[in-house]
Amino acid sequence: MDREKYFTAIVAYNRPSHLKRCIDSIKVAKENFDGEIYFTIVIDKDNKVGTKWKETVKVSRDSGFKTVLNNKNIGLRNNILGVIENFQNSHYDRLIIIEDDILIKENFFNLFKKMFDDYESDNKVFQISGFSPLTYNLNPTVLYPRLSTWGWGTWKNKLPVQKDIIIDWNKFKLTKDQKSYYNKYFPDVLRLHKLQRLKKINAWSLDYLHYMVKNELVTAYPTKSYVENIGFDGSGTNMGNSAPFFVGLKKMLSSKSRIYNKNNNKSVQKTFLEYYSNSLLSKIKKKIGFK
Repeated sequence: MDREKYFTAIVAYNRPSHLKRCIDSIKVAKENFDGEIYFTIVIDKDNKVGTKWKETVKVSRDSGFKTVLNNKNIGLRNNILGVIENFQNSHYDRLIIIEDDILIKENFFNLFKKMFDDYESDNKVFQISGFSPLTYNLNPTVLYPRLSTWGWGTWKNKLPVQKDIIIDWNKFKLTKDQKSYYNKYFPDVLRLHKLQRLKKINAWSLDYLHYMVKNELVTAYPTKSYVENIGFDGSGTNMGNSAPFFVGLKKMLSSKSRIYNKNNNKSVQKTFLEYYSNSLLSKIKKKIGFK
């Protein structure tokens, strides 16, 4: 199989201006990348077939990328799960998913090629991330056991069949050891579990994160972010109204990626805990009015 071929899905819904900016950033990054990338834009159905949906479809078709229209509204969770399943049934080996509120930096695809190559044989690395809450002036990537959803990728041979991942949230319960693990690395997710059970949110990522927890898997993160999230304007699923979130550009890694040593792990863990405790959850809770 030609491992220079990548399946990249852009997931969109009713945000034509966001999608246009997302596509523009992707085209710039593609110009700086020498490999072959297959692009498809998957647009969820607007049952009312409103103006924004029509504009979103036009932006997609004008991009030159393949456009796939869902024949009914299935929501972000099922849209992402469908993209993953279609990838698993394709001839591609490497998957990249970018939502329409994500702008990628010019060296994003170069970073991903390097990370795909570096961690392909490491069975403990489940995915790679373009986003990072870290702002270290260091070259290596870091490994952390939290799933990334803002511009991420994975390998076909590391994805299990979805029936082994999808959770029945009406019956879901953590073991004592699992709860301790969540509390150590991402205590905010325990509150998201509650929102999921109450049907306040419908997140696909919680199922995949729990799969990582059960199998002690990790995500490879860059030491600075290669993406900008423009979805904190009230337009996105599960997001609150706030000023657009921006994280700085990291130039392409020049040295081989490596794992941080144990002395640095506490600093990495602290940064992740502080970011998700103070930033993401508060925006979600604000959006849905949950206390």
